[in-house]
Amino acid sequence: MSTSRSFAVLTLLAATLAAPAARADRLPGPEEFEVGELPLRAETEHVSLQTLREPLLAPEEGGETGAGAPEIEAAEGKQATAVDEDAGSDDVTAAPPPGSMLSGLQPWSFFDGAVTEAACRAPRWSADGYAALAICAGLDRRNPRAQFVVVRVGRGIYRYSVPVAEGVNAEADLSADGQRFAVLVSEGGAHTVHLVDLAQRQDHRVAGGWREPGNPVVAGSAPTVAFVAQVGGKEAVVVASLEQDKAWRAWREGRSLRVDRLSDDGRRVLLAAKTVDLLQSWLVDVERGVRFGVSGQKGDVASADLHPSGEQVVFSSSVGGVCAVWWADLSTRRRTDLLSSVEQCFGRVELESSRRLVLYEEVRGRAVTAHLWDRKKRAVRFSPPARCQRIQMSGDGLYLAGRCSIDERGAGLFVFAVPEEAK
Repeated sequence: MSTSRSFAVLTLLAATLAAPAARADRLPGPEEFEVGELPLRAETEHVSLQTLREPLLAPEEGGETGAGAPEIEAAEGKQATAVDEDAGSDDVTAAPPPGSMLSGLQPWSFFDGAVTEAACRAPRWSADGYAALAICAGLDRRNPRAQFVVVRVGRGIYRYSVPVAEGVNAEADLSADGQRFAVLVSEGGAHTVHLVDLAQRQDHRVAGGWREPGNPVVAGSAPTVAFVAQVGGKEAVVVASLEQDKAWRAWREGRSLRVDRLSDDGRRVLLAAKTVDLLQSWLVDVERGVRFGVSGQKGDVASADLHPSGEQVVFSSSVGGVCAVWWADLSTRRRTDLLSSVEQCFGRVELESSRRLVLYEEVRGRAVTAHLWDRKKRAVRFSPPARCQRIQMSGDGLYLAGRCSIDERGAGLFVFAVPEEAK
């Protein structure tokens, strides 16, 4: 294609995307895809957790009855009440998140001050906000730079005893039901994924037919973890199910691989891969051996998120100077642009469980601000302060957390309640 023709096509595309009305096109159907099985070894030990704050429950309520770390309660059915009776309800602007000891004005500290939150990053939530985690430094006097996973379950706060591995893909992820988290650690000079079951108090070392894993993501309600790794000398995406005692090589094409999300049951993995010139979003069903082209030629994908059902995807992309946030529904086979612009781009995106709210980042040069988009109203519902970055939404869309600088309180992880819909 000539340069002038390319410019004309891109100009037409920009004009179309910038139009206020939403555009829709049809998604291609699933295509057969080779998904190879890999050896899986899952060595299990009792999980080692250090108590940073007691759960403060009476023994008859399931609290601590003796020395040592308390048993971690499952999140289902738990409700929190404020401990500080003297704070007064007149100062409360919204209900604190489940498990919080705070009352009063928001924003609230992510860990209620139990750790030095200025040294914490990468907050994660369970769907109902009852469980949460982040990666924090400064918890080991002998090695203050070492980073650890800190978990809040109800009012109890705990530190996972194994340091997080160093590197750009050294992250941790929390399941939507709040009962498991995955983390990348260093062992014997190499990286290993650990899947920690908080409810069963088990630490699973996930190893097998791969090496140098990274970017671990855990399923919402199944003991399944996905990650990038080297398989047979090539970069690949691996999905490992402890429930089925199976591992699959879900992808090994292209480069710049990234795992974005697993479906609730762990059967579908949303990933990004640069197969030709664009970083595209794909959804792979490892049990059926099929894949869906989610983004197609809509541009380089910056971020993507998958609904727990595995049927809807929201993603942000850019092509030819045009940026957009897209909605893809695999059940109806339709793809629609929610937002588009030639003046700004869009970064991270997240989707909450009711499918109504989409969290997205607006990127203007170096300035990044987060907004919560209401799909029904086609308008912004809420925007946290601009001094907050890397915003994370709870699965039910009721709370946002991010690293903020809050006046005299300084920098740290803070929590905001999302305002209710205006009547």
